[in-house]
Amino acid sequence: MIPLNELQPTGIISNPDRGFPELIDNIMIRTFFEPVIKDKIGWVGVSYRISNKKSWTFKIQKEKGIYCLSFINTIKKKTPWITGVFNLQYFPEEDEKLLDMFSINENIFRADPQFYQFIRNAPENEDPLEYAFTVGKLLSTISKDENTIFISFIAPLRWRTIQIDGFSMTDKKGRHIEVVPPGSIDRNVPAFKIGWKFFDKMALTFCYHFKDYPDYVLLKKRYSHGIEISKQEPCLPSERYTITEYILSVGFSMYKTEERAKKEIRFANNHFPVFDFYPLSNTTSILWSYQRLNQSSYRGNPLWFEAYKWSDSLKETGNELDVQRYRPSLFIFTGFLGSGKTTLINSIAEYYSLQHNRFIAVIQNEIGTIDIDSTLIDGALNITTLNDGCVCCTVRGELRTAVRQVCLQYNPDIIILETTGVADPKNIIKELPSLSPFVKFDSLITVVDGKNLKKTLEEYPVAQSQIAHAHLIILNKTDLLNDEEIKVIEKMLTKLNNRAPIIKNSVKKMNPSVFLSVGETIEFFQKDKKSEPLFKGDTSEFHHVESLDIASIRLKGKFKKLSFLNFLKQLPNTVYRAKGIIQFDEDREPLLLQYVSGHYELSIFPEKKVESNLLVFIGHGFEKDVIEFKLKALLISD
Repeated sequence: MIPLNELQPTGIISNPDRGFPELIDNIMIRTFFEPVIKDKIGWVGVSYRISNKKSWTFKIQKEKGIYCLSFINTIKKKTPWITGVFNLQYFPEEDEKLLDMFSINENIFRADPQFYQFIRNAPENEDPLEYAFTVGKLLSTISKDENTIFISFIAPLRWRTIQIDGFSMTDKKGRHIEVVPPGSIDRNVPAFKIGWKFFDKMALTFCYHFKDYPDYVLLKKRYSHGIEISKQEPCLPSERYTITEYILSVGFSMYKTEERAKKEIRFANNHFPVFDFYPLSNTTSILWSYQRLNQSSYRGNPLWFEAYKWSDSLKETGNELDVQRYRPSLFIFTGFLGSGKTTLINSIAEYYSLQHNRFIAVIQNEIGTIDIDSTLIDGALNITTLNDGCVCCTVRGELRTAVRQVCLQYNPDIIILETTGVADPKNIIKELPSLSPFVKFDSLITVVDGKNLKKTLEEYPVAQSQIAHAHLIILNKTDLLNDEEIKVIEKMLTKLNNRAPIIKNSVKKMNPSVFLSVGETIEFFQKDKKSEPLFKGDTSEFHHVESLDIASIRLKGKFKKLSFLNFLKQLPNTVYRAKGIIQFDEDREPLLLQYVSGHYELSIFPEKKVESNLLVFIGHGFEKDVIEFKLKALLISD
């Protein structure tokens, strides 16, 4: 089992009301970034439901209706365990026979022309679907050391409610029609069967991402009072009708010791919280159970015990590329008010979406400057569609929440975060580690208004911070400056940040090759086996100001790893970026290189065999021959 903090880096125990929903967010984002796995599990789609609760709607294979999962609260007791509680609903289609088994009121809701609108976006004043169509509760329970987790589903075998006074309606002519006779069943839903189909997908999802099969699987039951509804009391425990409640739990543990297992199974045997029904007694029956250490027979879905191996099978079938590339690249653009960030970002987004068929999400971080409708998802996002290849999202609140929602709802190839002009990038940089499960941070780019830089630096210290933290500085509006003024400004910028390259830009358009992402490098390597151009389409319009040098170098053999890393540290600052697929003497698999202004990252390249090393260098005024000569000196013979 991989540690829980790899799926939820910020932890759960410190803030469970936030941590439990974020765990669902993170695990679904990871799943939907891997299309092969998503389909194999049986997910079709997921979206956020805008309501006063943290809610998601799901479509799964072979089911007509829509599932809805909503976080309710946290159960904290004086035990080593803490539980997050989620309400599970199922909204059936109009032609499903299942609809007849729901209550009259639920059928009235279903017939409302605004039903689907209510599913997507709850009304501000009151949510008519807050509890309607409920089939059970999904629980996420973790140990306080965050080394054990149980995923559970509680529901009655059949959810029955009795109308004590009956239920009547008035027809168009004003006549009263008895729809449910007094003392009759109004709702008779096979709740556990409906909820099982969703829970099975969720359990499979956890098995896959934990890279382990369950340590525990238990199915328990108890007898509880049915529910009676009257005009005086909306919900009363019935003395005449009983129902059978089931709880199915799947547990994962970091520790595979007998001592730990005894404590965990003791908890699992007794874990049966009370929610929608009143138990007749404290008696609980274990129908069946599985424990890894006892080597008992597998229980539940057999796929729960196979999902952890799916990554290996993807490697064998050549589908591992999807697994490795699930995170979009994140570019952060900062710069003081009026520097020209928005115009520049628009041209970059347009280039990648139209010429490279990339889906771009632009997040505008306008914290403190505008007011967004409080009914939006967590108050975090306001989505505006720019064109077929872009969406623009305005953020109010926490960046992590916004990025997760964009990833899950839009699955972009590239995310561009445009900060407000008065934002200090230090605060955003602090959040980057928590974003690592679902984005690959690329670089922080600061746009500078050359004409007004001196005054801005004198009056606003935050502008100095924006420059100091940049990986790349774009000196904008140079058409308003003479050569001497440009030299003075470059000295000012270098004094604040002597590592970041400075690109001069006068017409607010530059070559987007500067922002080449890992995805483009992979495509180049796979499609361009010979010598096709790196960038396709007409990019001449981006060369008006300052042409970029793009050098592509292929070399056979393997590099000395330590020597190669020293080579990266000594690259001149005229090299803005470097991307590549390289082979080292001490690594069995090829690695992806991403280099930005002195910072580099290495990650595993999904293809096990490559014909040669490929390195792409982007900058201005560097000598390709010198770089190639130095690289050849680092190669060792096969």
